[in-house]
This record gives sequence, C-alpha cells and structure tokens, in this order.
Amino acid sequence: MQTYLSWLKMLSLPLAILGLSASVAQAQTDWTTFGFDQQRTGYNPYETTLSQANVSRLGVKWSTDVWGTMLTQPTVVNNVMTAAGLKTLVYVATLYGDVDALDAATGKLVWQVSMPAVQTNCGDFGAAMGFAGVIGTPTIDKANNRMFLVAGDGYLHAISLSNGQELPGFGVQILTGADRPPHTVAYGSPTFDATHGWVYVATASVCDFPPYHGQVIQVDVNPKAPKLLNRFYVMQSVNGVTPSGGGIWGPGGVSIPADHVAVYAATGNAIGAQNAPYAESILRLSPNLALTAYNTQTFTNGGDQDYGATPLLYSPPGCPAQLAAMNKSGALVIYDRGVAVGYGPRQRLQVSGGYNADAGDFIGIPAYDPTRNRMFLGNPSDSAIYQHGLVALKMGANCQWGLAWQAQTGVNNSPDNNPMIPPTVANGVVYYSNGLGSQLFAYNADTGQQLWNSGAIISGDVLAAPTVVNGTVYAASYLSHTVFAFGLQ
Repeated sequence: MQTYLSWLKMLSLPLAILGLSASVAQAQTDWTTFGFDQQRTGYNPYETTLSQANVSRLGVKWSTDVWGTMLTQPTVVNNVMTAAGLKTLVYVATLYGDVDALDAATGKLVWQVSMPAVQTNCGDFGAAMGFAGVIGTPTIDKANNRMFLVAGDGYLHAISLSNGQELPGFGVQILTGADRPPHTVAYGSPTFDATHGWVYVATASVCDFPPYHGQVIQVDVNPKAPKLLNRFYVMQSVNGVTPSGGGIWGPGGVSIPADHVAVYAATGNAIGAQNAPYAESILRLSPNLALTAYNTQTFTNGGDQDYGATPLLYSPPGCPAQLAAMNKSGALVIYDRGVAVGYGPRQRLQVSGGYNADAGDFIGIPAYDPTRNRMFLGNPSDSAIYQHGLVALKMGANCQWGLAWQAQTGVNNSPDNNPMIPPTVANGVVYYSNGLGSQLFAYNADTGQQLWNSGAIISGDVLAAPTVVNGTVYAASYLSHTVFAFGLQ
C-alpha cells in the first residue's frame, strides 16, 4: 500500500519521469454552444495543442456519416457518463431532426435520437428534402447534464447528454398558433444564461414565408419546473394585429455580455415595409426582454438590408465595450454597447461589394481574438479596400477598426449564393471554411499566411463554423452529411 508520503514524492516528480505528457495532464475544454461563448466570439482561449508552428501537420483522425444535412456547429463535452463509461462526446444535429453523439476518440456513434421535423417548400432546405428539424446549434448545460435545442415542433427541448432522452418537464412549447413551424422557426443557437437559469430563443422563418414573427423568447429552465417567462416581438402589434417579418436569422441567435445585463439581437426585414421598427435593426433588450435601445441604419447596396447576423460582443482594451454586426448590404457596423446603441454606430465599414448584397452572402458573425485585439470575418466580394476571402481587422488608437491583412480564397463576385461562414480563432490560428468550396483553411492570425488547408478531403459544403478544441478541428459537411475530425499527424 502506498503511503501519503509516497504520493507527495510522486507529485514532486517531473511529468516526464512519471510517464505523462503535458498534454495528458492538461485539463480538457468543453465547447458548449455556437461561437464558444454567449458573446459569440468564436475564440477558444484554452487551446494550446494546435499552434502556428504545427497546424500544418493536421490530418483526418476520423470521419463519420450521420445521414443528415447539417447547419449546426459541432459541440464537444468531456467526461460524459454513458452506458459504455466516461467518454468525450461530439454532438451534431441535422435538418432531419436527428441528434447524434459521437465518440471524440473514434467517431463511432454512441447514441442517436430523433426529434420532430416539419417539411417546407422553402428551397433553402432542398438538400434535406424540405425538412426543417434542428436548424440552430444545440447548447450544452454541462452542470445539469443536458442539451437545449429547438426542433420542428416549436418546443424547447432538454435532452440528456448521456443518452439523448428527454428530461422531465420538457419540452416547453414556445411557438403556438400561427407562429408554429413551418412558418416561424428557430434559426440560431439557444443562448444559455447559466447564472439565472434562463434560455433565450430567437425566431425567424423559412424563406420569408408569412405569416411569421421574429421574436426573442425567454424560458426559465429550472430542472424541476421549466416555464416560458417573456416574449419580445420585433414587429409590434397595430390594432391587435402583429405584422409579419422581423426575423432573427443569425446562427448565434442572440448574444449576452458576461455581466448578463442585456440581450442583443440583429433583425431582418418586415413584410411590406422593409425597415419598419424594429426590423432591420440592432436591438438592446433587458434580461426580461424590455426594449432599452435600438438603431436602424440606411444602406446603399442592394434592396435586402437584413442583418442575417448575430451581434458579436467584445471589450477592446482602452475602449468602450462594443458590438459588431454584418449587414447583407456588405457593411460591418460597429456600436458602443449599452444604451449608446440607440445613438447609432461608432463606425461603418463597407467590407463587401454590392454584387452579393441581395444574394444574402455577407451574413453570419466575425470572430474576435482578445489577445491580439483583432477581428476576423469572411468577405464574398471585393470592395474598394477589402478583397474576397478572409479579412483581418486591427484596432487603432481611436478605437476604430482598420485593415490588418486579407487572404484571398474562393471566387470574387460568384453568381452562386455562397454565404460567409463564421471563422474560429484559437492560439494564434484562424480557421475558416470557404462554404461551397468545401475546404477548411488555417491562417496565421498575425500575418495572414496560409498554414494549412484540407485539400479535397471534404466532399460537401461546410456551412457551419469549425470547432477547435483539445487539439482537434471538427467540421460538419452539409451535403455529404459527414462530420470530420482533424488532428496532428
């Protein structure tokens, strides 16, 4: 039997003597929601395995066909108790409504459950035979061993991370009457406020088919008594009738700052009156969904001036806390946070040219690296300053953004609808998908030098942001319905 003293002696030995590597001893990180955090930064501050020096050695660890088209970003949770013991699991969800848990080590299916899906005539879902099941990336509450998602039935569901079974008290019906799918649906990832035990869900439509209503919905997800709390309609009622429109299309749904004092949303057009309040606007809501500030801008490029985006929240050193949102017109708008949102943007950058404005390609969300104070975003077409591909911005002494570098990829002014995919940044490397080009890239965050690309390995579009965690890059291919895991070779 080892004594307490012998354990102390072992703890004082170097890891190499004990036969352990630093990577084994290092705590593993969970990726629990779209964009890594509730601010939707797309930045993993804990990644240390992959770096500028070794990312060129990435190769396929495994690939798994889940038999369903995916718009969701893979999420990753460590030490989940399953029927086969503790495992690190990779979770993905499909437009057919399937939720899959894959073994992160092998890619093998651990469990699968089928959630409700509805069919629609919207061409956006043609590759899924019109099915709209789980559109937004599910969000994890690890402390309570559960996953939140909105399915095609208009309910907020909570299922077990261990086996996918619905938890007691769920689902909670959040869409009723004329607002039920397939007209009103949840496009973005649920936003979880763990401090208060609330989940926020944002809604839009399929192909702008009325009647539908853009909303932010607040749900108390107390495990013992979940219930709907509040609802904010983007389109306000007139004589008892709420006009259609005002969809919240961003892949991150709404974003909340670390102090939980507000909820931020970016909205789409109204039906019949493009920019009727509070459509085509940046909104600041209280935690209980009272409107506290909003701003609507007029843009010159294209007729479709939606924010197909989620506000990115960040706090640059020496500057006011800010948010950034991508408008379909090709403009990136920067606001000071708080009630200052109502005063209008601090800065507007015309990143993308006008060709793609009505195609809706300049959408999604940038990524923000606080260690470098840099922002990264995709650009579908050249403008006066910015080239198509990946654009990196740096902040000046005046707290405004300017060009740091840009890396051309894809086809400028492509006639195809090629939406911009949110980048991911970790440990000095920016990971970026060129969407319909079916490739992943890794760039030096400091210089823009391309360090790696996936070549012809991925056979279908990658329409969700890559996940970078624990030395692995995960990507979900839309058309080939395959999840890829890339690791060091």
